[in-house]
Amino acid sequence: MPPPPRPKHRRIKHHDFRRRPRAQLQRARLPRPFRLVRTYAPWLVPVVIAFLARQALMNMGEPVYQAFAQGTVAPERRGALNGMFALSWNVGWLAGPAVSGILQVRGGFELAFTFTIVCYLVYIPLLWWFWVRPGSPKTAATA
Repeated sequence: MPPPPRPKHRRIKHHDFRRRPRAQLQRARLPRPFRLVRTYAPWLVPVVIAFLARQALMNMGEPVYQAFAQGTVAPERRGALNGMFALSWNVGWLAGPAVSGILQVRGGFELAFTFTIVCYLVYIPLLWWFWVRPGSPKTAATA
């Protein structure tokens, strides 16, 4: 008995492919001011409001990112992609408290939050470079 035919990967339309990374880019940009408020505000009320607003924006973006990532790989590789997501999530939970503890001992919460802001300032241009800009490797492959 011959093996079943392999499903063909649906080719993503160029406009679909570029719209999702742009949404992810906006989702990564919008919470930054709230992180600054949480880091440097001296009063509790703006910190609480900034925390809730940032959490809402971050929770809004995760399904967009997951759908985008699933659409960029062949169906037979989606299980491996989900495994990589789980691995990165768990490594983050493993390493995050250790790094945060070191930063807090050396400079308090302000240093830990400032380090997070710097990480996002690196992440946002990289996201644009690899997924959104015209001529990026991913957009060039779909043109």
